[in-house]
Amino acid sequence: MTRTQAQQMTRVLMVAVALLGALYLLLLAGFGRGVPGVGAGEIEPIPALQLSEAQVELPGLDVFDDIVNRPLFADDRRPHAKETAQEPEAPVEAPPAVALNVALTGIIHTPGTRVVLVRDNMTGRSLNLTENMPLPGEQGAWIVKSIEPRRVVFQESGSDNETVLELAIGAAPSNPAPAPRAAAAPAASNARGAPPQPSAGTPQTADAEDEVARRAAEIRRRIEERRAQLRREAESQKR
Repeated sequence: MTRTQAQQMTRVLMVAVALLGALYLLLLAGFGRGVPGVGAGEIEPIPALQLSEAQVELPGLDVFDDIVNRPLFADDRRPHAKETAQEPEAPVEAPPAVALNVALTGIIHTPGTRVVLVRDNMTGRSLNLTENMPLPGEQGAWIVKSIEPRRVVFQESGSDNETVLELAIGAAPSNPAPAPRAAAAPAASNARGAPPQPSAGTPQTADAEDEVARRAAEIRRRIEERRAQLRREAESQKR
């Protein structure tokens, strides 16, 4: 800003201050206080209100005996208890019982451990159960009641139904394979007095014995694996 511009701005501000000062003096002198053209009008009189006395008959004091006997702000005043009718609870329907459908594959029976090895025929899973342990899934209503060296007792919860599964060791398979037909002995052997060949109806017990031995070995192997697993778990817990 140049000097000339500063002088012009100073003059403008001085003129504005002078105008404001003059307006202030006019307001102090009473300029603008009066309202022209407004005169005091006459007020219309209000008509007198006609009041009539109504005769009210008050009841006797005996009507208020209940209030006297039971004051509103008494310390021992309590509301009346409302009796609500309780709706009868709907009976809970128990789920339908599912028949036990498992196969006993092995038993671990020691003084400190009792474990039963079963196969769930519904899902095909192999399960390891202890006493008082329920079956998983849809057969959860069945629990292991007791484990004995050669059998297991399952009990249905909520009832007295029991099912006993026995461990078959050394039994022959239910459907043995048919014995092969014996070949006809050659005529020359009969002529030389060779021992007679077994007939076609003779039962073949070799396959049955092999099957029993294989099943017994499989059960022993599972028992040993389970015992080793329990030992490892016990050692890990001690550590």
